[in-house]
Amino acid sequence: AEIGSDQQAVDSLWANFDKDNSGALDKPETKNLILAVLSDCGELPDDLPEEAFEEAFKMFDTNGDGTISKDEMKVFVKQVCGLA
Repeated sequence: AEIGSDQQAVDSLWANFDKDNSGALDKPETKNLILAVLSDCGELPDDLPEEAFEEAFKMFDTNGDGTISKDEMKVFVKQVCGLA
């Protein structure tokens, strides 16, 4: 199933990373998510340099609250996996 169109896939992906069930991903949770999504989409870098991560985080933290919401995550997954 396409991640972008399958709410259940998004929910289960989300549940894997929102370990504290806060409804938002903090930076460590987001970094794990980014690496997993890149890996799933066959684009795994050997490492995610801190500045690349910070840049990606800023790009997807659209409301600037320092965490990634489920909606923000969906946008990221669609863009990375080419589902947009």
